[in-house]
Amino acid sequence: ENAMELNGREIRFRRTVYANCKIAEMSPNHDINRINDIFKASDTMVQLDFAMGFIIAMNEGYEKAKAFNEPGYEPRPITREELEFCDVDQLNDLFTEAAEAFRADGKVSVETVPRKTGKKTASAPNK
Repeated sequence: ENAMELNGREIRFRRTVYANCKIAEMSPNHDINRINDIFKASDTMVQLDFAMGFIIAMNEGYEKAKAFNEPGYEPRPITREELEFCDVDQLNDLFTEAAEAFRADGKVSVETVPRKTGKKTASAPNK
């Protein structure tokens, strides 16, 4: 499982059907296979908005599945506000972790958010 610490708690990610549906909603033409089209565009707001939504969907996938499978577990998914007030490097690190969890569970490759240099980080090849 992929995890990262933010604001004193561990943020974990899981690609569930729920997460897939949320990510597909944000994808061009609701096609999850077109995720990378978002990062080919030069619109920074679109890229950041997608990155935050992707992180939230993948974290909610983990939190909701854990609550469903472990009676008594209180889900505490990451919020958009938490993401809006973290720094860009933290957002990129969270996105990278979420993307790794996404790739581990499927065949779609996801590029990471470009660093301040403006270069895109290449995604790992599919298995």
